[in-house]
Amino acid sequence: MSLEDGFKEKLKDADFKYFDSLVKEAIHDHRKSFSFSRQHFETMHDAQETMREWQFSRDVIAHIDIDPIEITVHLRTES
Repeated sequence: MSLEDGFKEKLKDADFKYFDSLVKEAIHDHRKSFSFSRQHFETMHDAQETMREWQFSRDVIAHIDIDPIEITVHLRTES
């Protein structure tokens, strides 16, 4: 299995474990956001639907920007 195929398999995870691991890593590194390639999704619509579902199931996500090249996840920060 190629790296690309492995990433696509992770994106299919209904529990969003892969995305949650990216959040944990960002929090651990004290980052307020992180990005990854949008190209791993078949279509822009697929990316939007998946990210919307994930965002609304997690309190730590402030918002997600999706453009044709990358997806940027912005985390909620304590004021």
